Amino acid sequence: MATNQAHLPIAVALGHATGAHLGAVDVLARLQLAAKRSGWTFRLYQVSDDMRALLAFVGLADVLVVEAVREPEERIELGVQEMVQPDDLSP
Repeated sequence: MATNQAHLPIAVALGHATGAHLGAVDVLARLQLAAKRSGWTFRLYQVSDDMRALLAFVGLADVLVVEAVREPEERIELGVQEMVQPDDLSP
């Protein structure tokens, strides 16, 4: 039975979960292939520079979808601009 459901992407955040080695590349390539065959998209997030370099070296940088590194947004430091002393309160 075929369905016309839109599939959400499978998002895999690597972070520091794996080192950059060929075993990890093999698993990721197999996951991506299985997802594609099932009609899903597969995306990698938080990929280390070493893993990116290894994916490029083995020729999978264009096959596995690796999300771009995002720069953290600049935060605005919120602080107290004026302190109110308890005896300064007006009645």
